[in-house]
Amino acid sequence: MNTEPLSPEPSLSKPVRRKSSGAFWGLVLIVAGLIIFAQQTGLIGERFNWWALFILIPAFGSLAAAFSAFRSSGKIDAAVRSGVGGSIFLLTLTYILLFGLDWAVYWPLMVIAAGVSFFLNGFETRGANAGMVSVQLWIGLGAIYLGLGFLADNLGWLDPQAYFGQYKWWAVAILIPGIGALINALFTAGRSEKNAAAVFGLVVFGLLVIATGIVALLGFSWNLIGPILLIILGLAVMLGIFARRM
Repeated sequence: MNTEPLSPEPSLSKPVRRKSSGAFWGLVLIVAGLIIFAQQTGLIGERFNWWALFILIPAFGSLAAAFSAFRSSGKIDAAVRSGVGGSIFLLTLTYILLFGLDWAVYWPLMVIAAGVSFFLNGFETRGANAGMVSVQLWIGLGAIYLGLGFLADNLGWLDPQAYFGQYKWWAVAILIPGIGALINALFTAGRSEKNAAAVFGLVVFGLLVIATGIVALLGFSWNLIGPILLIILGLAVMLGIFARRM
């Protein structure tokens, strides 16, 4: 009988130390040193804000988290979309600050970046609602529209107001989520009768937002928005009561 002690088996779950992180930080320091050297020797202008490069650290960290989530699940799930959206926002901020762009002109880029982030998070890829889109997608589209409109106006590409005449062009950004919520309610109602509460909530939200958008679009007094919203809420409550009794 063999009484020799068994040697411990090597742990298969032992983490492997990666050298890539050290190389990354080394590269960051080298790039920062080169930029400071170039700025102090006059090779690049003073408006080049090298310190904005440090914003790239969380931006790349967000991208790395998204890539790790994708490798783990093999799907473009909420974690992946959130990581990509966050990195887009931070990269846009870095671009504006790094090159010293006039914030009064280029601020709409941040609205566009936020809209893209909302848009990416508007897709449902798991569970019974897989393939559905949430209100976040429509909010994102509204924000992208709004940002592009202001950016085009600030840069002199076009005047959005010229295409709308007496109506307020920016109010369309409010209407988009409202209409989108009604579209979502329609598709949700067609999927299952068990989604009545979700459908009701989407319809109420959509009507409230559309009412606000119409007031803004037509340039009505904002004093009217209060009673209009109360009327819509009252109708929604009545419809909900009648729906439960049927």
